[in-house]
Order: sequence, then C-alpha cells, then structure tokens
Amino acid sequence: MYRSKVWWIALILAFCVLSYTALGKERTDQSLEDTKAFLNTAFDVMVDEDVKTTGWSLYSRKTIMADEERLAAIKRSLISAGWVKSPESSTTWQRKSAEQDLWQEQMHVKKHRHTYMLSYELKSSNAEKDRVQAIVKQFASVREKWFSKNTTIYACLQGQSSAMISGVLSNHAASLLRAFDATPVEMIEEQSFISVSAYNDLWEQHIVVPSGKMNLQTALRKNRSSGVIDVTIGTPIITVEY
Repeated sequence: MYRSKVWWIALILAFCVLSYTALGKERTDQSLEDTKAFLNTAFDVMVDEDVKTTGWSLYSRKTIMADEERLAAIKRSLISAGWVKSPESSTTWQRKSAEQDLWQEQMHVKKHRHTYMLSYELKSSNAEKDRVQAIVKQFASVREKWFSKNTTIYACLQGQSSAMISGVLSNHAASLLRAFDATPVEMIEEQSFISVSAYNDLWEQHIVVPSGKMNLQTALRKNRSSGVIDVTIGTPIITVEY
C-alpha cells in the first residue's frame, strides 16, 4: 500500500514538472532568445576581430488589414505612448530614449496595395553590454505590444576596422563565420566587397534561399579612401545599407 502511494505521488510530481516545462517552452519567445544569443556573440566577435562597432539595430514588421478607423486607432496609440510624427515622412513616427543618444525608434505605417505594412526599428550606437541588454528589453516591450511572438526579428551590427585593410576579404569573412560556428550557404565576391550568407543550427529563426536555410549574413567592403573595412553582420539577413 505504501509503495503504491509513493508511486502515485512520484507520477503526479513527474506530470507537474513536464506540464511546467511544456508551458515554459510555449511561453518562450524563441526569436527574441535567438536575437539575444546573436548579439552576445556578435559584440564579442567585433572585439576579437579588431572591429569598432559604430551602430546596431533591431527590426520587425508585419502586414495588417486596416481601414481608416483602425489607422486612426493606431495613430492614437502611438501618440499616447510618446511617439511623434517625423517631419520628413507622413508615414513615419519616431521616439528617442530619455537618456541622451541611448536609442532611437521608428514606427512606419505604409500602404501596400490593399494592405498596410507596419514596421518597427530601434537603432543604437551604444555597444556597452549592460546597456545593450536594456535596449533589447525596450525593443521587446514595444514588439510585444505591436507584433506576435513568431514575428521575425532582424538584427544588424555595423563597424569599421583598419586592422583588416591589408588582408584578404574572403579570409576575414571566413574568420567571422567560424566565430559564429556558421556554415556558408551563398557568397557574392567582388574586388573590394564580399557578402556571405550562412547557417547556424543553434538558432531556430531562419529564412530559406535557393541554396538552403540561412540565418546569418556578413558583408565586408574595403574603403581605401578612409583606410578601413566596413563590416556588417546581420541575422537572419542584413536589412541595412552596406
């Protein structure tokens, strides 16, 4: 009888643990976790490869069906949250951090045929790790309000390196990929430019290209006039000009 009770108690405890674990997994925002992992690695890689980070950004977007009433509601929500319309574009709203130059945010609401594209971008030039965590937290809070958990997050880092200028671009690109444990998928190479798409199986977030899955892109461009190499790293793909 005693053994029977112990067996039932153990079974109930096991069920509770499994249920809690499953619930935790369901609540996990994997795109956000992958982005955090990418940023942690990317900032370290920039330091290890003698690249000075000049800026980085996070970006999400989604298509929405909206009429004039819903657009008006979106604008009211933006205004109440401290967003102001950009003087340069009637479809862009912007906001800055209370602390000077910590981050800048932009929300775009653009019509595309019979739908609207809602996109959110956060930019920063601050590469201090403790600040990066705070900035990502800010991005996550806005994304949670306006986008679903399965919405892709595009993350990009940009930097410059004078140490790389004397080397071969393809060698530098290969070194970056090794740091991410990423396998090359596609490559475009010119005399003073190289772009490599790759895949890291540790990150769930990815896009599909003709050559297979990819979730990392690196781009290096020699700028001989300034004596530096411009370095851009993005996941799952670069979304900034490079």
